[in-house]
Amino acid sequence: MEEQNNAGIKSALYRICLITASALLALGVCLGITSAEKFHQKTVTNGIHYFAPEKGFHINFPDSPNKESSELNFSQLKQPLHYNEYKSCPGSKLCFAVGFVDFPSKWKFAGARKLLQGALTVLTQKEPDTQLVSQEMTSHNDYPAINFHLKKGEKDVEGRIVLIGSTFYNLSVTYALADASPVESQQFLDSFYTS
Repeated sequence: MEEQNNAGIKSALYRICLITASALLALGVCLGITSAEKFHQKTVTNGIHYFAPEKGFHINFPDSPNKESSELNFSQLKQPLHYNEYKSCPGSKLCFAVGFVDFPSKWKFAGARKLLQGALTVLTQKEPDTQLVSQEMTSHNDYPAINFHLKKGEKDVEGRIVLIGSTFYNLSVTYALADASPVESQQFLDSFYTS
């Protein structure tokens, strides 16, 4: 009789554990989905790890970025291209940015090198008083890319344009020469990846 009671108690405890574990798992999944929808950033050692859900990219900003949008006009296109940019400026003389624009798929016939060169040309012409100091073809996580250094008035801009599919990603760090930190710039550029 005592063995039957012990077996009944064990069975009841087992069911309670299963129900509790299932409830906790369901609660964790719900909370995980809710927090993923509300928060796209988390604190990392050197700032904020940011995820942009509309383009599926990740990057480490020094602090929370702001989103800006603009339009790029091309004579070959009837409609302007939409340029979106996430920018974090922790100091008045230092800015970290990731911009992206989708281009027409028919442009792909030109090849990655010409597309990247063209994107860099547009970038230098977009801003007044901007001069190209240097450029170098490279790759970023096996995607074609071009590193660049611009002089923009009294500020310098170090960056990389990455071509992924039919999207250009413009990663850049703008700084006054006295505030330059090549290590910080390189860490920012290298932290970019897509998922």
